[in-house]
Amino acid sequence: MLKQKSILIVDDDRLALTLYREVIRRFKKYQIREASSGRECIAIASTHPIDLVILDYQLDDMNGQQVCREIQEVGLNPQVPVIISSMRDRSDLKKEIDCENVIKIVQKPYAVDEMNLDITQAVGAD
Repeated sequence: MLKQKSILIVDDDRLALTLYREVIRRFKKYQIREASSGRECIAIASTHPIDLVILDYQLDDMNGQQVCREIQEVGLNPQVPVIISSMRDRSDLKKEIDCENVIKIVQKPYAVDEMNLDITQAVGAD
């Protein structure tokens, strides 16, 4: 049996975390971890193998750029792909974000079909 891929959802909005978790849970093939702050995300990424991070750009304690860089420095998988989600305009964020792990920037709300496709492309369809 293949190892389940692990997705880390990071958002300081509890409702967003719940919605992402429930949507991803429907796919029935991923282990889901959650964090509500940048520091919590980094702690999880440094102690658990993560295959994909879905990261809110503006957290209470740090921004997505800072979190990405920390994951690259201390994470068990420093090359883990990251999808940034934000209420801000994507074109503005593209100018700000300088992190090679970021594979996509999505504007909230994150559509279910788009999320499914992005996750499959990032971690494979196993």
